[in-house]
Amino acid sequence: MREVPDDERAEHLRLLREQADRDAEALAPRPGHPVYGLAAPSLTPAAVTQYQLSDGEWSAIMLTFGPWGDPQAGPYVAVTTMATDAATIGQTGSGPMPSGGLEAELRSMIEDERYRFGGSRARRTEWAKPLVVNRETLPAGPALVCRSETVWAARLLPEDPPTDSVAVTIVGVGVAPESVRLERVPDLRPMIEARFETIRAMIECGRGKARPPLTEPGLELEPAEGAAALRALAEFTLTSNAARRAAFAAGQRPRRDPSWGRMHNALWQRAVREHQRLRGTDRRAADDAVTVAVNQLGFLQERAPWFTADLRLRAAALDETARRAMLGDTVPSEPAQDAWARHWSTPMTRLGREPQSVDPRAAMAAREALTDDCLQAWAAWTEIV
Repeated sequence: MREVPDDERAEHLRLLREQADRDAEALAPRPGHPVYGLAAPSLTPAAVTQYQLSDGEWSAIMLTFGPWGDPQAGPYVAVTTMATDAATIGQTGSGPMPSGGLEAELRSMIEDERYRFGGSRARRTEWAKPLVVNRETLPAGPALVCRSETVWAARLLPEDPPTDSVAVTIVGVGVAPESVRLERVPDLRPMIEARFETIRAMIECGRGKARPPLTEPGLELEPAEGAAALRALAEFTLTSNAARRAAFAAGQRPRRDPSWGRMHNALWQRAVREHQRLRGTDRRAADDAVTVAVNQLGFLQERAPWFTADLRLRAAALDETARRAMLGDTVPSEPAQDAWARHWSTPMTRLGREPQSVDPRAAMAAREALTDDCLQAWAAWTEIV
């Protein structure tokens, strides 16, 4: 996640506060479906970490108990309650349901947690062991349980006849399934507030801190300097994005190697450091320049068909973007680069939401116009290269 500069921090926190208020309005009071949370063991903080709405009503809510912002800080349990009339909807925020039925879904959840934990040698050795899937009777009820060494996932099996119109899934890390007991949650507002406070604390904690060091034990990068450093970062990011979209298209949950985060950080840090060396910028300016360039290439990958259809144009766009960002070169795509700079400068693009004082319809129309300008400028560039 990109570090939020000091001059944007207050605005970013204000937008988070507004989102928390909107979440509370949407989720509490709830409609008739029950929502389940953790009765035991006692883990804090307890927060609404994900939810999904369908036709104005909630269809899935994930409550996480324990340090959800830092999965290595201690044990935690996530409880997802999904309305059974929304059974065709995937786990909130995670795209389509994976193929292969419930067992494949549980295995997929464990893989997600493995990725969040990172790829230390000890854990890679532990994770090489096969997963075990069985029907069990837990204190929370009969369930299909998939177990790893320290991570497990379970779906409670419906009673016959069903007493609740919901499906409940539990994911635990560092907590035994046999110790987990559930209860109905009477009020979600405190958990919505807890999410906001946790994110606020994470932002404030990161204030003024440098990114992690460039090199890490066991992590090696191919040599690259100058524009090549940004090209290497961009290629890594674009390849990851393409794999993610391919997985969604196939109805599968995207997978990332446990070392993905460390590699991405190392490539990013090298590009920032090279920008500082070549352009004489401070760290924040260099980070911003790399952010603008990488996001522009991701935008082209998503919105410009020629970028993925024509390898020659893709390579040329990547090269010109890298040379302009890292070396300050004047390039044939200069008008398109300027159009992207105007597009990126909008709060909606950078922060994900316009200020509350701005008319949302006017802001969206203005942003769509900037998007069109950018795409048209790049389309014009394709005719001259």
